[in-house]
Amino acid sequence: MRFKAIQVGALSLFMAAGIYTPAAASPQILGLLASAEPAKLTCSSGVCTAEFSSFCLQQHRKTPTQGTAYVPSDQTRLTVSVTDATGAVRTLPVADKVSVRSLRGYTTVQISVPAGLVASLGKGNATLSVAPHASLVPAAMAGADDPRLRQEIALYTGPMRRVASASNEREPVNVQAARLMNKMVNDLPANSDLSQAERDAVWEQSVKKHTDHVSTPALAKAATAFRNCRGDYNRYGLNGMRACMGHEHDRSMIDVTRKVWQDQKGGS
Repeated sequence: MRFKAIQVGALSLFMAAGIYTPAAASPQILGLLASAEPAKLTCSSGVCTAEFSSFCLQQHRKTPTQGTAYVPSDQTRLTVSVTDATGAVRTLPVADKVSVRSLRGYTTVQISVPAGLVASLGKGNATLSVAPHASLVPAAMAGADDPRLRQEIALYTGPMRRVASASNEREPVNVQAARLMNKMVNDLPANSDLSQAERDAVWEQSVKKHTDHVSTPALAKAATAFRNCRGDYNRYGLNGMRACMGHEHDRSMIDVTRKVWQDQKGGS
């Protein structure tokens, strides 16, 4: 309790000092959900990419628009792995080599790794994993030479990020369901749709075989989202199964974010 009080007190001081305003130029610092298992990278046109679940660490700043550039915080660890045909795995830390852009507000980002860097590990299936306590800082904020912004970054990628990690642990259904839905998004084709039989096959491969660390309620929530999208993804005016599953994923991440905001303010 004393630790949380110190964190909330620090936030109050920053707010009182007028450092944070909704009209501030830079958007929100984001947190990345830690990987339960690595995300599959899809390589094309010189880059290897995947979508990742993110949440907002700063309710008082504006939501990022699509394409907003981010950089991993100093504490963030991202690792590329390549598994070859023999099962051998080669890994490489890449947090300082990736390109990160927001996709849908604060709920989803795309992380890109140079294809040549991935290829340097050899041929095989490429994945990227996110270690615990990962954060993303808006590129404009990270590059600003302003001591107040440096303090802000330190607070939200440090003490407030740890509050968010504890909050995620208290929100297991939404966190676990979001991970499952995000996995399915990455396994669906980006620019074309599938038949219902093909969608069912993706569910079997993407989700049902990867539920060792998922609770029954979380699996049920992901399954409901899949049924909604399998039945009629056009109900949301969306183009394709992948877009629909992304929409369902984002709804869970909005709930995750709301819980983070509540806990940052000392709620329960």
